[in-house]
Amino acid sequence: MPELVLDKRRRRRPRPWRLLVAVLAVLATLGVLALVLPEPFGARLSVATVAGSSMAPTYEDGDVVVVWRADDYRPGAVITYAVPAGQVGEGSTVVHRVIDETPEGYRTQGDHNLRPDPWVAPDGEIRGRVVWSVPNGTVVLPWIAAVVALLAVAVLVGLGVRRARR
Repeated sequence: MPELVLDKRRRRRPRPWRLLVAVLAVLATLGVLALVLPEPFGARLSVATVAGSSMAPTYEDGDVVVVWRADDYRPGAVITYAVPAGQVGEGSTVVHRVIDETPEGYRTQGDHNLRPDPWVAPDGEIRGRVVWSVPNGTVVLPWIAAVVALLAVAVLVGLGVRRARR
């Protein structure tokens, strides 16, 4: 009859900080994917940059806005959309407030503008509703991205060195 041999090696218990690092890495990866996936692949989240003063004082030139695509938008909501074809500025992104809904789309106006926009934003051109903003985001976000990238490299190098020692 075969003899039963027990493995007497000491089992290492998982360390809580490793679990925390793994969870944070997964969350960061999902966050990055949500931001970088293009809209044709179904991403509902996107980012736009405010250019100009038409939305002052709500949003200033250089602010970055996070946009969530929804099914409909009510008057008062700030949305981003592409200027319709055949209009001045065709295809450029606009960040303006919805002032009315029409059968053709949404009538918008910048908070700092005296008159509504000369066009109606059709549903197909709307990228989404502004859900969050980063003041001076065009200056701040590259610094934050650089710090996050350096931390990610440091963690990966640290994990690689640790594995090499085993």
